[in-house]
Amino acid sequence: MSEFKFSYSGKLYGISKYISYNTHLSLSKLNYKGEKVQFYLKPYATYTGSPMDVIISDDLLLYLGKNSNNIVKLPDDDYYFSYIMFPNLYNGNNNRIDDNKYKVELYVRYAGEENFVKYTEFMNCHKEFFFTSTDKHIVNYYFKINDMNESIGSKTGYFNNDIIFKNNNNDLANGTIYNFANIQVYINGELQNTVPDSSYSSTLSQQYIKTYDNEKYGHNLQRDYISVSISEKEHILDAIKSMKSFTRNDALQRYETSFYTCGYLYDNSSYRYP
Repeated sequence: MSEFKFSYSGKLYGISKYISYNTHLSLSKLNYKGEKVQFYLKPYATYTGSPMDVIISDDLLLYLGKNSNNIVKLPDDDYYFSYIMFPNLYNGNNNRIDDNKYKVELYVRYAGEENFVKYTEFMNCHKEFFFTSTDKHIVNYYFKINDMNESIGSKTGYFNNDIIFKNNNNDLANGTIYNFANIQVYINGELQNTVPDSSYSSTLSQQYIKTYDNEKYGHNLQRDYISVSISEKEHILDAIKSMKSFTRNDALQRYETSFYTCGYLYDNSSYRYP
């Protein structure tokens, strides 16, 4: 099956999505304790003379089984965001934007809900949000930066987030999870970074993402994505046998020793639990 692809000709706005070292999930860990992956969003938005509202969103996860051609939304019960970070902002001249200059709103979608709700608002600064498994699970989010009168430049840090993946319903097997982001820029309530149908530049993007965007948002979106794979990791059975030195037993006219044997069964994955 081909991959998702997106292509854009404009240079005023954009978003890129990256991932930390953990690009492979162990199914055995998903079944047991879960596994953490850190994602990074890198947006840019060019100021064109009018105040702009900028939305930066991590809003969609899809799942494809290894032996299946059926792509589905990743069930809300199988993941949650444990960490979201808003970075320091830099403008188009790579100068640090002063803290407390723009109002920022954080919206989240809770597991089992359809719509985003406002979680909090704050003035722009480096800010971190932590969530635990006992919280009502947050499964998508977006930041809205209001009335910006300067660009979001290339020196702006990453918008980081951690996702804990779990196989709560035993509906995950060997396969791939796709994590999608989008950027939306509005001036006077009008979307600026409109994209044509051709920006969904693969069959998968046309079939799944374009359809989703128009049903959910009512229009095409400027996107990027990254993927992580799931598979059973190799389990290794190892044994250690050791022998103590011989001792002489004169009464029985023999030499004696003792042995120590121990077995280990372990996953050879180098990835950590969350």
